[in-house]
Amino acid sequence: MRTLIAIAMLVACVPPAAADDHWQGAMTRAGVAIPIEIDVAGSGARFTSPDQAVREYPFDTVKRDGSAIHLVLGGNVHFDGQLSGSIMRGTTSDGATFELARKPAAVPPYRREDVRFENGAVTLHGTLLVPPSARAAVVFVHGSGPETRWGRSLFYADVLARHGIAALVYDKRGAGESTGDWKTVGYDALGDDALAAIRFVHARGIARVGLFGHSEGGTLGPLTAARSRDVAFLISAAGIAGPIVDQDVLRGRHNLEDHGFAPRDVDAALAFYRRWLEVARAGGAGWDGVAALVAGVEHATWYGWVELPPRDSWVWAWYPRVADVDAVHAWEQVHVPVLVVYGQRDRIEAVDDYLAAIDRSLRTAGNHDVTELILPGAAHNLTVAPPADPFDDRVAPGWPELLADWVVAHAR
Repeated sequence: MRTLIAIAMLVACVPPAAADDHWQGAMTRAGVAIPIEIDVAGSGARFTSPDQAVREYPFDTVKRDGSAIHLVLGGNVHFDGQLSGSIMRGTTSDGATFELARKPAAVPPYRREDVRFENGAVTLHGTLLVPPSARAAVVFVHGSGPETRWGRSLFYADVLARHGIAALVYDKRGAGESTGDWKTVGYDALGDDALAAIRFVHARGIARVGLFGHSEGGTLGPLTAARSRDVAFLISAAGIAGPIVDQDVLRGRHNLEDHGFAPRDVDAALAFYRRWLEVARAGGAGWDGVAALVAGVEHATWYGWVELPPRDSWVWAWYPRVADVDAVHAWEQVHVPVLVVYGQRDRIEAVDDYLAAIDRSLRTAGNHDVTELILPGAAHNLTVAPPADPFDDRVAPGWPELLADWVVAHAR
């Protein structure tokens, strides 16, 4: 079945802790309220907002002074509250108020375990959600950077577990509690980590295990499924279907345009950016030549958006491993059920071109169990900004339910 449907994922590196206090209520801005939860455990705290597709995202800072509590989220959002008995009230630095009540956390309909597994010398730490009589499982593959299991991955894992699907989220190598370093390896090694996760779930008695990847993870998914029969089905969200280096240029262009730069400034910035991407692609060869250009552009208004990394940056050793990776050819070797999803307003990916390329490759593979989704109004992270809604990062309406329904249908 091949269908095209149009319908109306934060980084953290701290381990979980049992909550001393669970606070539940709402955050309100400009008359609009969204439900939130805050779990406080010792010197740490975590933030959950189902409407924003975030679960247990760690606060950066937690300070208590008598009845006053101060929390910092994501580096720049400050929560200043007062505790009065079983009520926490306060304001945030971005203009919201919050009122929460202390109450016991609801018991989820699944078992939750902190686990670890190995891929060679690398030990990966994660969290496994196992509902009763789970017939299938999903392993979550990371996006770019030092992603851990918290935030959006855990949100989607919770959605699936509540629909009877086991889910494993884990810290990317070199992030959180996992050993190794993602900056020193390419996509094959990260794919091997995902396959080690699948084998771990198999050993727990669940035979049918698929992959869910977003962004870089959506690119890594087909690269991994193409070379292993252990992947039973595949969900690729906002993946790249073309050379990575071309996507970097596209992302740079849209970023500059979206921040109001004039066309001639965009062209000048991209000319410089392409030069240093080619140097990075070559492992740093020619760095001196690009560095010599900096004197002529470092005072340009656009320079901070395409700034040359230092000579000792990890980028120069890492980028040659990924720059020319093109998942389009891998899709030609994917024969398992596939769900492909993009946001209509994704400014990081070339949605129409990528979707067409993936579709051609899957037809070449003779794969007819393909569902392709475009989420109306959704950005790269599959969230939307409803008109006049001050909370502009809401999970695309209907998307979590469609995800769960699709996985349940393919769990048989």
